[in-house]
Amino acid sequence: MADLTRAEAVAELRAQRCGDEIQRQAIERACGIVASSAIAERLDELDVVVVDPGTASRELLESPCYTRSLKSLLRESVVVVNLRFLAEIEAAIRALGSAGSFFSMPQLRSDEALFDLVRSLRPLQPEGLARRRPRPDPWPQLTRLRRLTTGYGAPSREGDREEDIREELSLVILFFVAHEVGHLLDGKDSRSFAAFLPPGADLEHRAANAIVRLARHVDDLAAREHDLPGFADLTDSDSEVRASVAKMESTLGDAPAQHEAWFAEEASADDWANKIIDEHLGHVEAEDQHAAARSAYLLCRGVFSSALYAWYADLLSFCDAIGIDGLTNARSLVFAMTRDRHNYIRAASLFGEIHRSTLMRAEIALETVLQNRSDWFEHCEWSRSKLDASGPERAGIPALEKWWLEETVLRFCLLGIVVDTAVKLACVGAASSWFEEKHGGEPPMFIMNFESIDRAVSRVGRKGG
Repeated sequence: MADLTRAEAVAELRAQRCGDEIQRQAIERACGIVASSAIAERLDELDVVVVDPGTASRELLESPCYTRSLKSLLRESVVVVNLRFLAEIEAAIRALGSAGSFFSMPQLRSDEALFDLVRSLRPLQPEGLARRRPRPDPWPQLTRLRRLTTGYGAPSREGDREEDIREELSLVILFFVAHEVGHLLDGKDSRSFAAFLPPGADLEHRAANAIVRLARHVDDLAAREHDLPGFADLTDSDSEVRASVAKMESTLGDAPAQHEAWFAEEASADDWANKIIDEHLGHVEAEDQHAAARSAYLLCRGVFSSALYAWYADLLSFCDAIGIDGLTNARSLVFAMTRDRHNYIRAASLFGEIHRSTLMRAEIALETVLQNRSDWFEHCEWSRSKLDASGPERAGIPALEKWWLEETVLRFCLLGIVVDTAVKLACVGAASSWFEEKHGGEPPMFIMNFESIDRAVSRVGRKGG
Protein backbone atom coordinates (compact mmCIF):
# COMPACT_ATOMS: atom_id res chain seq x y z
CA MET A 1 0.00 0.00 0.00
CA ALA A 2 1.07 3.58 -0.59
CA ASP A 3 2.38 5.60 2.35
CA LEU A 4 0.00 8.11 3.93
CA THR A 5 0.61 11.75 3.21
CA ARG A 6 1.07 13.92 6.28
CA ALA A 7 -2.42 15.36 5.79
CA GLU A 8 -3.93 11.87 5.59
CA ALA A 9 -2.05 10.74 8.70
CA VAL A 10 -3.22 13.77 10.69
CA ALA A 11 -6.78 13.25 9.46
CA GLU A 12 -6.72 9.67 10.73
CA LEU A 13 -5.28 10.84 14.04
CA ARG A 14 -8.06 13.39 14.44
CA ALA A 15 -10.61 10.65 13.75
CA GLN A 16 -9.20 8.38 16.49
CA ARG A 17 -11.14 8.23 19.76
CA CYS A 18 -10.24 7.18 23.29
CA GLY A 19 -12.61 4.38 24.20
CA ASP A 20 -11.44 4.06 27.81
CA GLU A 21 -13.43 6.28 30.15
CA ILE A 22 -10.73 6.71 32.80
CA GLN A 23 -8.07 7.72 30.30
CA ARG A 24 -10.48 9.91 28.35
CA GLN A 25 -11.43 11.84 31.49
CA ALA A 26 -7.77 12.19 32.51
CA ILE A 27 -6.79 13.50 29.07
CA GLU A 28 -9.70 15.96 29.08
CA ARG A 29 -8.72 17.15 32.56
CA ALA A 30 -5.10 17.71 31.51
CA CYS A 31 -6.18 19.45 28.30
CA GLY A 32 -8.48 21.69 30.32
CA ILE A 33 -5.51 22.81 32.43
CA VAL A 34 -3.49 23.57 29.30
CA ALA A 35 -6.42 25.41 27.70
CA SER A 36 -6.69 27.69 30.74
CA SER A 37 -2.96 28.43 30.77
CA ALA A 38 -1.93 31.99 29.95
CA ILE A 39 1.38 30.52 28.73
CA ALA A 40 -0.30 28.22 26.20
CA GLU A 41 -2.45 31.12 24.96
CA ARG A 42 0.58 32.21 22.96
CA LEU A 43 -0.33 29.46 20.50
CA ASP A 44 -2.96 30.44 17.96
CA GLU A 45 -4.46 26.98 18.23
CA LEU A 46 -3.74 23.70 19.95
CA ASP A 47 -5.24 20.26 19.55
CA VAL A 48 -4.47 17.09 21.49
CA VAL A 49 -5.26 13.88 19.60
CA VAL A 50 -4.86 10.23 20.55
CA VAL A 51 -3.62 7.21 18.68
CA ASP A 52 -4.60 3.67 19.60
CA PRO A 53 -2.07 1.21 18.11
CA GLY A 54 -4.72 -1.49 18.28
CA THR A 55 -7.10 0.30 15.90
CA ALA A 56 -4.79 2.54 13.85
CA SER A 57 -4.05 1.56 10.26
CA ARG A 58 -0.71 -0.03 9.43
CA GLU A 59 0.07 3.01 7.27
CA LEU A 60 -0.44 5.34 10.23
CA LEU A 61 1.73 3.16 12.46
CA GLU A 62 4.51 3.49 9.87
CA SER A 63 3.94 7.21 9.39
CA PRO A 64 6.29 9.88 10.79
CA CYS A 65 3.23 11.28 12.58
CA TYR A 66 2.96 8.16 14.76
CA THR A 67 4.58 8.05 18.19
CA ARG A 68 5.06 5.38 20.83
CA SER A 69 4.57 7.99 23.55
CA LEU A 70 3.90 11.67 22.73
CA LYS A 71 4.87 13.89 19.83
CA SER A 72 4.28 17.48 18.71
CA LEU A 73 3.37 18.29 15.11
CA LEU A 74 4.31 21.92 14.57
CA ARG A 75 2.60 22.59 11.25
CA GLU A 76 -0.79 21.50 12.60
CA SER A 77 -0.19 22.66 16.22
CA VAL A 78 -1.12 19.15 17.36
CA VAL A 79 0.08 16.99 20.25
CA VAL A 80 -0.25 13.24 19.64
CA VAL A 81 -0.73 10.92 22.64
CA ASN A 82 -0.34 7.14 22.41
CA LEU A 83 -3.05 5.39 24.42
CA ARG A 84 -0.97 2.25 24.96
CA PHE A 85 1.75 4.41 26.49
CA LEU A 86 -0.84 5.96 28.81
CA ALA A 87 -2.07 2.50 29.78
CA GLU A 88 1.46 1.55 30.87
CA ILE A 89 1.86 4.82 32.76
CA GLU A 90 -1.48 4.42 34.53
CA ALA A 91 -0.58 0.85 35.48
CA ALA A 92 2.76 2.02 36.91
CA ILE A 93 0.99 4.78 38.85
CA ARG A 94 -1.47 2.32 40.33
CA ALA A 95 1.15 -0.34 41.09
CA LEU A 96 3.56 2.07 42.81
CA GLY A 97 0.93 4.33 44.36
CA SER A 98 -1.35 1.78 45.96
CA ALA A 99 1.07 1.17 48.83
CA GLY A 100 0.48 4.70 50.08
CA SER A 101 3.87 5.56 51.54
CA PHE A 102 7.32 5.53 49.98
CA PHE A 103 8.80 2.82 52.20
CA SER A 104 5.75 0.58 51.72
CA MET A 105 6.21 0.16 47.97
CA PRO A 106 7.04 -3.53 47.37
CA GLN A 107 8.52 -2.70 43.94
CA LEU A 108 11.38 -0.85 45.66
CA ARG A 109 12.58 -4.00 47.43
CA SER A 110 14.67 -5.16 44.46
CA ASP A 111 15.54 -4.44 40.85
CA GLU A 112 13.88 -7.71 39.92
CA ALA A 113 10.58 -6.52 41.42
CA LEU A 114 10.67 -3.48 39.13
CA PHE A 115 11.62 -5.60 36.14
CA ASP A 116 8.70 -7.90 36.99
CA LEU A 117 6.38 -4.89 36.84
CA VAL A 118 7.74 -4.09 33.39
CA ARG A 119 7.36 -7.70 32.26
CA SER A 120 3.74 -7.74 33.43
CA LEU A 121 3.02 -4.81 31.11
CA ARG A 122 5.46 -5.64 28.30
CA PRO A 123 5.64 -9.45 28.25
CA LEU A 124 8.42 -10.91 26.12
CA GLN A 125 8.12 -13.90 23.84
CA PRO A 126 10.78 -15.92 21.98
CA GLU A 127 11.92 -14.74 18.59
CA GLY A 128 14.42 -17.11 16.99
CA LEU A 129 17.12 -18.63 19.15
CA ALA A 130 18.68 -15.65 20.85
CA ARG A 131 16.33 -12.69 20.45
CA ARG A 132 13.16 -11.77 22.25
CA ARG A 133 10.65 -9.17 21.24
CA PRO A 134 8.02 -7.25 23.19
CA ARG A 135 4.37 -8.15 22.93
CA PRO A 136 3.08 -4.84 24.28
CA ASP A 137 -0.40 -5.28 25.68
CA PRO A 138 -0.71 -3.60 29.09
CA TRP A 139 -4.51 -3.61 29.18
CA PRO A 140 -5.17 -6.95 30.96
CA GLN A 141 -2.75 -6.04 33.75
CA LEU A 142 -4.15 -2.50 33.96
CA THR A 143 -7.67 -3.88 34.31
CA ARG A 144 -6.47 -6.10 37.13
CA LEU A 145 -4.70 -3.21 38.84
CA ARG A 146 -7.79 -1.04 38.57
CA ARG A 147 -9.74 -3.69 40.46
CA LEU A 148 -7.02 -4.03 43.09
CA THR A 149 -6.46 -0.31 43.66
CA THR A 150 -10.06 0.83 43.87
CA GLY A 151 -10.41 2.31 47.33
CA TYR A 152 -6.66 2.59 47.84
CA GLY A 153 -4.08 5.20 46.91
CA ALA A 154 -2.62 8.13 48.76
CA PRO A 155 -3.97 8.61 52.30
CA SER A 156 -4.78 12.22 51.43
CA ARG A 157 -8.28 12.26 52.88
CA GLU A 158 -11.06 9.96 53.89
CA GLY A 159 -13.46 8.87 51.19
CA ASP A 160 -12.85 8.50 47.47
CA ARG A 161 -9.20 7.40 47.17
CA GLU A 162 -9.73 6.41 43.52
CA GLU A 163 -10.12 10.10 42.73
CA ASP A 164 -6.55 10.65 43.96
CA ILE A 165 -5.20 8.18 41.41
CA ARG A 166 -7.29 9.71 38.64
CA GLU A 167 -6.06 13.20 39.45
CA GLU A 168 -2.52 11.83 39.63
CA LEU A 169 -2.94 10.39 36.12
CA SER A 170 -4.28 13.72 34.85
CA LEU A 171 -1.32 15.61 36.30
CA VAL A 172 1.16 13.13 34.79
CA ILE A 173 -0.51 13.56 31.40
CA LEU A 174 -0.14 17.31 31.95
CA PHE A 175 3.58 16.77 32.63
CA PHE A 176 4.03 15.00 29.30
CA VAL A 177 1.67 17.17 27.22
CA ALA A 178 3.14 20.42 28.59
CA HIS A 179 6.57 19.37 27.32
CA GLU A 180 5.12 18.98 23.82
CA VAL A 181 3.41 22.34 24.15
CA GLY A 182 6.84 23.73 25.00
CA HIS A 183 8.15 22.49 21.67
CA LEU A 184 5.23 24.16 19.89
CA LEU A 185 5.87 27.42 21.76
CA ASP A 186 9.47 27.26 20.53
CA GLY A 187 8.30 26.53 17.00
CA LYS A 188 9.87 23.07 16.93
CA ASP A 189 8.64 19.76 15.53
CA SER A 190 9.49 16.64 17.50
CA ARG A 191 12.50 15.09 15.84
CA SER A 192 14.83 12.23 16.61
CA PHE A 193 18.58 11.85 16.76
CA ALA A 194 18.30 9.46 13.82
CA ALA A 195 17.31 12.39 11.61
CA PHE A 196 20.79 13.86 12.00
CA LEU A 197 22.39 11.16 9.86
CA PRO A 198 21.60 10.07 6.30
CA PRO A 199 19.07 7.20 6.29
CA GLY A 200 21.59 4.87 4.69
CA ALA A 201 24.49 5.69 7.02
CA ASP A 202 26.82 2.74 7.58
CA LEU A 203 27.55 1.15 10.93
CA GLU A 204 30.74 3.15 11.51
CA HIS A 205 28.91 6.45 11.08
CA ARG A 206 26.01 5.36 13.26
CA ALA A 207 28.39 4.07 15.95
CA ALA A 208 30.41 7.31 15.85
CA ASN A 209 27.18 9.30 16.11
CA ALA A 210 26.15 7.26 19.15
CA ILE A 211 29.47 7.86 20.91
CA VAL A 212 29.19 11.62 20.28
CA ARG A 213 25.63 11.61 21.58
CA LEU A 214 26.64 9.71 24.73
CA ALA A 215 29.47 12.17 25.38
CA ARG A 216 26.94 14.99 25.07
CA HIS A 217 24.69 13.20 27.59
CA VAL A 218 27.66 13.01 29.96
CA ASP A 219 28.00 16.79 29.68
CA ASP A 220 24.27 17.23 30.25
CA LEU A 221 24.36 15.09 33.39
CA ALA A 222 27.53 16.77 34.68
CA ALA A 223 25.86 20.17 34.30
CA ARG A 224 23.35 18.97 36.90
CA GLU A 225 26.17 17.81 39.20
CA HIS A 226 25.79 14.16 38.18
CA ASP A 227 29.38 13.17 37.54
CA LEU A 228 31.44 10.06 38.13
CA PRO A 229 34.75 9.80 40.01
CA GLY A 230 37.40 8.31 37.76
CA PHE A 231 35.71 9.54 34.59
CA ALA A 232 36.66 13.19 34.86
CA ASP A 233 38.48 12.83 31.52
CA LEU A 234 35.13 12.66 29.80
CA THR A 235 34.43 16.29 30.65
CA ASP A 236 38.01 17.44 30.01
CA SER A 237 38.35 18.74 26.46
CA ASP A 238 42.11 18.05 26.51
CA SER A 239 41.85 14.40 27.54
CA GLU A 240 42.56 11.36 25.36
CA VAL A 241 38.97 10.20 25.69
CA ARG A 242 37.62 13.51 24.51
CA ALA A 243 40.12 13.58 21.67
CA SER A 244 38.72 10.23 20.56
CA VAL A 245 35.20 11.72 20.65
CA ALA A 246 36.37 14.80 18.72
CA LYS A 247 37.83 12.55 16.03
CA MET A 248 34.43 10.96 15.59
CA GLU A 249 32.72 14.34 15.50
CA SER A 250 34.90 15.31 12.55
CA THR A 251 33.36 12.48 10.48
CA LEU A 252 29.75 13.47 11.16
CA GLY A 253 29.38 16.76 9.33
CA ASP A 254 26.89 19.06 11.04
CA ALA A 255 25.34 16.31 13.23
CA PRO A 256 27.22 17.43 16.41
CA ALA A 257 25.86 20.96 15.99
CA GLN A 258 22.37 19.49 15.63
CA HIS A 259 22.93 17.51 18.82
CA GLU A 260 23.60 20.78 20.63
CA ALA A 261 20.41 22.26 19.19
CA TRP A 262 18.46 19.14 20.23
CA PHE A 263 19.64 19.40 23.84
CA ALA A 264 18.82 23.12 23.94
CA GLU A 265 15.33 22.41 22.57
CA GLU A 266 14.73 19.67 25.14
CA ALA A 267 15.86 21.91 28.00
CA SER A 268 13.62 24.71 26.75
CA ALA A 269 10.59 22.40 26.46
CA ASP A 270 11.21 21.20 30.02
CA ASP A 271 11.33 24.82 31.19
CA TRP A 272 8.02 25.61 29.48
CA ALA A 273 6.44 22.47 30.97
CA ASN A 274 7.57 23.35 34.48
CA LYS A 275 6.19 26.89 34.05
CA ILE A 276 2.81 25.57 32.91
CA ILE A 277 2.70 23.14 35.85
CA ASP A 278 3.71 25.83 38.34
CA GLU A 279 1.11 28.18 36.87
CA HIS A 280 -1.58 25.53 37.42
CA LEU A 281 -0.49 24.84 41.00
CA GLY A 282 -0.50 28.59 41.61
CA HIS A 283 -4.12 28.83 40.42
CA VAL A 284 -5.10 25.98 42.74
CA GLU A 285 -3.24 27.59 45.63
CA ALA A 286 -5.08 30.87 45.13
CA GLU A 287 -8.32 28.98 45.81
CA ASP A 288 -7.17 26.43 48.37
CA GLN A 289 -3.63 26.08 49.75
CA HIS A 290 -4.31 22.60 51.10
CA ALA A 291 -5.60 21.41 47.72
CA ALA A 292 -2.49 22.84 46.05
CA ALA A 293 -0.23 20.91 48.43
CA ARG A 294 -2.17 17.74 47.63
CA SER A 295 -1.95 18.36 43.86
CA ALA A 296 1.80 19.00 44.08
CA TYR A 297 2.24 15.73 45.97
CA LEU A 298 0.12 13.72 43.52
CA LEU A 299 1.97 15.25 40.56
CA CYS A 300 5.36 14.35 42.01
CA ARG A 301 4.20 10.88 43.03
CA GLY A 302 2.91 10.18 39.54
CA VAL A 303 5.93 11.62 37.73
CA PHE A 304 8.22 9.57 39.98
CA SER A 305 6.29 6.36 39.23
CA SER A 306 6.25 7.06 35.50
CA ALA A 307 9.96 7.83 35.36
CA LEU A 308 11.04 4.84 37.43
CA TYR A 309 8.89 2.51 35.34
CA ALA A 310 10.11 4.00 32.04
CA TRP A 311 13.75 3.75 33.12
CA TYR A 312 13.49 0.10 34.14
CA ALA A 313 11.56 -0.72 30.95
CA ASP A 314 14.32 0.86 28.86
CA LEU A 315 17.00 -0.81 30.98
CA LEU A 316 15.42 -4.23 30.51
CA SER A 317 15.24 -3.72 26.73
CA PHE A 318 18.84 -2.51 26.65
CA CYS A 319 20.20 -5.49 28.60
CA ASP A 320 18.22 -7.86 26.38
CA ALA A 321 19.51 -6.14 23.23
CA ILE A 322 23.18 -6.37 24.20
CA GLY A 323 22.86 -9.93 25.46
CA ILE A 324 23.42 -9.60 29.20
CA ASP A 325 21.08 -10.75 31.99
CA GLY A 326 21.36 -7.50 33.91
CA LEU A 327 23.67 -4.76 35.08
CA THR A 328 26.01 -5.90 37.82
CA ASN A 329 29.37 -4.24 37.26
CA ALA A 330 30.89 -1.89 34.71
CA ARG A 331 33.60 -4.32 33.66
CA SER A 332 31.07 -6.76 32.20
CA LEU A 333 29.29 -3.85 30.53
CA VAL A 334 32.50 -2.57 28.92
CA PHE A 335 33.19 -6.04 27.59
CA ALA A 336 29.71 -6.20 26.03
CA MET A 337 30.09 -2.70 24.58
CA THR A 338 33.46 -3.29 22.95
CA ARG A 339 32.38 -6.68 21.59
CA ASP A 340 29.82 -5.19 19.20
CA ARG A 341 29.71 -1.62 17.85
CA HIS A 342 25.93 -1.91 17.53
CA ASN A 343 25.89 -1.71 21.32
CA TYR A 344 27.11 1.90 21.19
CA ILE A 345 23.92 2.69 19.29
CA ARG A 346 21.78 0.74 21.75
CA ALA A 347 23.35 2.55 24.70
CA ALA A 348 22.69 5.93 23.10
CA SER A 349 19.08 4.94 22.39
CA LEU A 350 18.64 4.18 26.09
CA PHE A 351 18.77 7.93 26.74
CA GLY A 352 15.98 8.77 24.30
CA GLU A 353 15.60 9.11 20.56
CA ILE A 354 12.88 11.77 20.59
CA HIS A 355 13.21 13.26 24.08
CA ARG A 356 15.68 13.20 26.90
CA SER A 357 15.30 10.32 29.32
CA THR A 358 12.12 10.59 31.41
CA LEU A 359 14.31 9.87 34.43
CA MET A 360 16.20 13.13 33.97
CA ARG A 361 13.07 15.12 33.13
CA ALA A 362 11.34 13.77 36.24
CA GLU A 363 14.21 14.71 38.53
CA ILE A 364 14.13 18.26 37.13
CA ALA A 365 10.35 18.46 37.57
CA LEU A 366 10.41 17.30 41.20
CA GLU A 367 13.24 19.66 42.02
CA THR A 368 11.30 22.54 40.47
CA VAL A 369 8.18 21.74 42.52
CA LEU A 370 10.23 21.51 45.72
CA GLN A 371 11.96 24.80 44.98
CA ASN A 372 8.80 26.67 44.06
CA ARG A 373 6.35 25.08 46.48
CA SER A 374 8.35 24.45 49.66
CA ASP A 375 11.21 25.69 51.80
CA TRP A 376 12.89 22.28 51.94
CA PHE A 377 16.11 23.42 50.23
CA GLU A 378 16.47 26.16 52.84
CA HIS A 379 16.56 23.66 55.70
CA CYS A 380 19.04 21.03 54.60
CA GLU A 381 22.61 20.70 53.46
CA TRP A 382 22.03 19.24 50.05
CA SER A 383 24.06 18.11 47.07
CA ARG A 384 23.77 15.33 44.50
CA SER A 385 26.18 13.23 46.54
CA LYS A 386 24.60 13.95 49.94
CA LEU A 387 20.84 13.68 49.99
CA ASP A 388 19.05 14.84 53.12
CA ALA A 389 15.54 13.38 53.17
CA SER A 390 14.71 14.67 56.65
CA GLY A 391 11.97 16.97 55.40
CA PRO A 392 11.02 20.59 56.07
CA GLU A 393 11.46 22.41 59.35
CA ARG A 394 8.93 25.19 58.80
CA ALA A 395 6.75 25.55 61.87
CA GLY A 396 3.00 25.40 61.57
CA ILE A 397 2.75 23.23 58.48
CA PRO A 398 -0.24 20.87 58.82
CA ALA A 399 0.76 17.30 59.58
CA LEU A 400 -0.71 15.87 56.36
CA GLU A 401 0.93 18.53 54.18
CA LYS A 402 4.23 17.87 55.95
CA TRP A 403 3.84 14.15 55.18
CA TRP A 404 3.10 14.90 51.52
CA LEU A 405 6.21 17.04 51.32
CA GLU A 406 8.40 14.45 53.02
CA GLU A 407 7.11 11.78 50.62
CA THR A 408 7.98 14.03 47.67
CA VAL A 409 11.45 14.64 49.08
CA LEU A 410 12.04 10.89 49.40
CA ARG A 411 11.07 10.34 45.78
CA PHE A 412 13.24 13.21 44.60
CA CYS A 413 16.21 11.88 46.55
CA LEU A 414 15.77 8.37 45.16
CA LEU A 415 15.61 9.67 41.59
CA GLY A 416 18.87 11.54 42.25
CA ILE A 417 20.52 8.26 43.25
CA VAL A 418 19.00 6.20 40.42
CA VAL A 419 20.35 8.73 37.90
CA ASP A 420 23.79 7.47 38.97
CA THR A 421 23.17 4.32 36.90
CA ALA A 422 22.39 6.49 33.88
CA VAL A 423 25.62 8.42 34.50
CA LYS A 424 27.66 5.20 34.55
CA LEU A 425 26.02 3.91 31.39
CA ALA A 426 26.61 7.21 29.59
CA CYS A 427 30.24 7.35 30.73
CA VAL A 428 31.01 3.75 29.79
CA GLY A 429 29.25 4.17 26.45
CA ALA A 430 31.00 7.44 25.63
CA ALA A 431 34.41 5.96 26.47
CA SER A 432 33.81 2.57 24.82
CA SER A 433 35.61 3.35 21.58
CA TRP A 434 38.57 4.72 23.51
CA PHE A 435 38.58 1.58 25.67
CA GLU A 436 38.69 -0.50 22.51
CA GLU A 437 41.57 1.52 21.05
CA LYS A 438 43.54 1.71 24.28
CA HIS A 439 42.98 -1.80 25.64
CA GLY A 440 42.43 -3.82 22.48
CA GLY A 441 38.86 -4.64 23.37
CA GLU A 442 39.70 -5.93 26.85
CA PRO A 443 37.91 -4.13 29.69
CA PRO A 444 40.28 -1.96 31.77
CA MET A 445 40.87 -2.81 35.41
CA PHE A 446 38.48 -0.78 37.50
CA ILE A 447 35.81 -1.47 40.06
CA MET A 448 32.48 0.20 39.53
CA ASN A 449 29.21 -1.44 40.48
CA PHE A 450 25.67 -0.45 39.65
CA GLU A 451 23.68 0.30 42.77
CA SER A 452 20.55 -1.80 43.28
CA ILE A 453 17.25 -0.08 44.01
CA ASP A 454 16.98 -1.57 47.50
CA ARG A 455 20.39 -0.23 48.44
CA ALA A 456 19.47 3.17 47.03
CA VAL A 457 16.28 3.15 49.11
CA SER A 458 18.29 2.30 52.23
CA ARG A 459 20.54 5.29 51.55
CA VAL A 460 17.52 7.57 51.25
CA GLY A 461 16.27 6.16 54.54
CA ARG A 462 19.40 7.29 56.37
CA LYS A 463 19.06 10.90 57.43
CA GLY A 464 21.64 13.06 55.73
CA GLY A 465 22.22 10.49 52.93
